[in-house]
Amino acid sequence: MNKEFIKSVLISWLLMSALATGSLIQAQSIITVTNNSQQPFAGAIVEIPWATVLAASPGIDTARLRIVQLPARQDVPYQLEYRGQKTVQTLLVQVSVPARQRIQLRLLVEQPAPVPAKTYCRFVPERFDDFAWENDRVAFRIYGHALNGRKDNAYGTDVWAKRTDQLVLNKWYKNNNYHKDYGEGLDYYHVGFTLGAGDAGVWLGDSINYIHNYTAWQV
Repeated sequence: MNKEFIKSVLISWLLMSALATGSLIQAQSIITVTNNSQQPFAGAIVEIPWATVLAASPGIDTARLRIVQLPARQDVPYQLEYRGQKTVQTLLVQVSVPARQRIQLRLLVEQPAPVPAKTYCRFVPERFDDFAWENDRVAFRIYGHALNGRKDNAYGTDVWAKRTDQLVLNKWYKNNNYHKDYGEGLDYYHVGFTLGAGDAGVWLGDSINYIHNYTAWQV
């Protein structure tokens, strides 16, 4: 028998085997999310154990992972959660599921669609040592020990009221005029020596003992 013919048949068989295996893996790479409650999930964050993900897709590639909702193949925002470990512990997906219904998610080996960031935080060394964080609705900051002894020192949590769903921390700090509203909101809250918008304190006798300024941070 012609060696080239045998080689051609062998390559064709390997290709068909690979395609069949790929189809099998693709068919298994499905996770079902069920809402057993009487209330609909609207843009809810669902926590999926990583073991469940591996069972659905043993050869998952976290560097090239796209998640779509079937049957429309609509992209699903997700995040890999490590919880301080070196390996992924949980897959977080943002989905909407009607009450008493279920949806199916397919895991694909593709580049995910870009998802606009809706949260942000950072240490702010250019403004003494603030630490600030925000989402698409509101922003906060706390004050570090560099303010101790200054007239503008403050203890509690500060609030920045936003009138935009855009992330503004860097922009407002750069402009350094966030006490005036230019259409996006402003910092109108004077914290001073108070608990501000939800700080911690110790009530002793008839007065509050403040915890003062933070000294260390970790994201």
